[in-house]
Amino acid sequence: MDSGKGKFIDEFDLKLKGEVVSIKENKYNNYLVCLKVIESNKKEYFPLFEPFKKEGNRKSNLDKRFFIKVQDSLALIILYNGEAGQKILHNKIREKSILEINMDGEKTYDIYDQKTGELIGGRKISTSPLRNSIEISCLNGK
Repeated sequence: MDSGKGKFIDEFDLKLKGEVVSIKENKYNNYLVCLKVIESNKKEYFPLFEPFKKEGNRKSNLDKRFFIKVQDSLALIILYNGEAGQKILHNKIREKSILEINMDGEKTYDIYDQKTGELIGGRKISTSPLRNSIEISCLNGK
């Protein structure tokens, strides 16, 4: 793991539990999952990973990567849906599912069925390009 991404993950200190209120897929094979915050240690949180920042010559939103943005009572997470294992897991996310992000400090997110409380699955946090994700999400205008 390169030092920039390692630093991003090491410094990721958000702990959040939220209920899925909407799911949108963008044209880049990402799910934009909007959460109603149930519990969080931060009211505002938007860490960016900029792998090309040190080169200084790239300034597009492709060069900024993120996993989550928290704004008041809403949060947006971006989940890559390209690999087979991720597709299986992410296709099980539904409105009203519960997501817990880094609640145990292990830099992971876990998905729970709201009705049964059963763990559906989980993965390590990762980042995806920012692109226009905020503008087309539930956080638009916030």
